[in-house]
Amino acid sequence: LDARMQEVYIYFHAQSKKRDGTAFVGTLFVVEFVLRIISLLIALILIVIFGGYFLDSLGINAALAASVYVFLAKTTNGIAMGMLRVENKLDLVAKTQLADWSIRILTIGVLLLIDQVAVINLVIGQALSGLIFNLFLFMKAIKAVYPEARRFDIPAAPVAWGFFTSNRRIFLSNQATNASDSVAKELDVIILSLFVTLPNVGVYKLAKSCVAIIWRLGDPIFIVIMPKLAQLVADNSWSELVTLLKKLTVGLFILSVVIYLAGLLGVWLVFNYIYPAGFEEVPIVFFWMAWTIFTTLPLIWVHPLAASYGRPDLQMIASVAGNLIGLAIIAAGSAQYGAYGGAFGAASAMFLPMLFCALLLKSKGYLNAKRL
Repeated sequence: LDARMQEVYIYFHAQSKKRDGTAFVGTLFVVEFVLRIISLLIALILIVIFGGYFLDSLGINAALAASVYVFLAKTTNGIAMGMLRVENKLDLVAKTQLADWSIRILTIGVLLLIDQVAVINLVIGQALSGLIFNLFLFMKAIKAVYPEARRFDIPAAPVAWGFFTSNRRIFLSNQATNASDSVAKELDVIILSLFVTLPNVGVYKLAKSCVAIIWRLGDPIFIVIMPKLAQLVADNSWSELVTLLKKLTVGLFILSVVIYLAGLLGVWLVFNYIYPAGFEEVPIVFFWMAWTIFTTLPLIWVHPLAASYGRPDLQMIASVAGNLIGLAIIAAGSAQYGAYGGAFGAASAMFLPMLFCALLLKSKGYLNAKRL
């Protein structure tokens, strides 16, 4: 039930221009806390009911602990990230994450020394570290955005409920989009496995990992662009917004073509000269999947723009439609052309949601420089 609280905070922050202070953050905190509690309860119930069919007792305990870990390590994280993105204090995020992962690795080392390495112990150690640094990051974010605030106000339940219901399209659309994207990311391998051998599934996953690593080069742009877009939308600066999007699209297209070509060369060299025999197919599968790099990166702004307009429902429609078509292409392509067809379908599943979102934004007039 992840409601993409980073985007939610950035949108409401731009619209409110900080006039609500920490009470505004408090409302979002209550909403996210309740959503996370509901998600945790659903996960625990499902594990208790169905876990016995697939897991032994140790596996069930580990799954229960992992569910609690996700709750502890993720609650407030989205809001904190949204605040720090607005204030351009991503260095604090990097330092906190570095400290968090250092403690997690140290915890594993200690467990190895005392010969207590077990899934449940590992999960507990990760959960405690995640909780500590999650709260630390949240409080630091509060002080960064609202340095004069002396306390963190929690609104009454009716106030938080009223805020949620009046903005339910935003929260529910974000949840649906997140669910659609999460399911689609995992189903591709399951579908591919119906039509190809296990070694070819491994080749496909290696190629997919290479594409994901290269595509991540666009992450810094994705992180910093939404606060700017949200502010331009809130200020009704339509002409400036459209000019920025045009420059961003052209610049990202040039960048994406460069990293696409570099990626093709790099993957070919690595899997032909460094990896042992048997991995020669990876560059070919990568080729059929990597075209999504120069088609999606230039459109990396479409989802942040929809969120900036308070229209995540457009994201949801685009995500569900694009993922469904992409999964259909994966199935048909895998059946006909094996891993190559599956790779082409996976690329389509990444590209189509962004394309559809851009078309929806255009049809609704959100890309018009003379909107008002």
